[in-house]
Amino acid sequence: MNILYAFAHIILNPIFKILFRWDIKGKDNIPKRGGVILAAHHESYLDPMLVGTASPRQIYFLARKELFQLGCFSWLIKRLNTIPISREQLQIGTLKKSLQILKEGKVLLLFPEGTRSPAGTISEGEKGVGLIASKSNVPVIPVLIKGSGYALTRDTNRITPHKISVVFGKPLYFENLDSESKKDAYQEFTDRVMEEMRKLAP
Repeated sequence: MNILYAFAHIILNPIFKILFRWDIKGKDNIPKRGGVILAAHHESYLDPMLVGTASPRQIYFLARKELFQLGCFSWLIKRLNTIPISREQLQIGTLKKSLQILKEGKVLLLFPEGTRSPAGTISEGEKGVGLIASKSNVPVIPVLIKGSGYALTRDTNRITPHKISVVFGKPLYFENLDSESKKDAYQEFTDRVMEEMRKLAP
């Protein structure tokens, strides 16, 4: 774990406890070694920090390269395991970089919904999670983040104290069932991940 990442992990945990009275469940469901996909619900820009702090293992995640042109913010995310992706080659670039991260035995954070959902709702997932799971043959952990959309809403940059829970579900493995095509199989697996994610809600 790099020094800045470790420092952020130590600092953010007590801050989140104070601000969000947060609780974490299911950390033991994350394998201690080997490539893993964390497929997380997405409501807020806080979500990568929340999952990264809650996870016992260091995580990597992808972001559009435009974010790497924002001065000090660029310096920070480069050192917090953020991988730049070109908007023009988003699909191919995402797949290649994701598979490389997983091949190296690291933990990759993905947001199946593709964008932030309205607070308190879980939208449908896109088939990319199924595609990456099928190519990498690694476990997928559904992750429910509850409350982040109220702590930092989609229409404001102001953080509001609000109860947040992060729940890690049981590992899922890609299975090509009776789908007529690979695309259908990828989507069916993603749908299964999203359904298990919804079941994590209390």
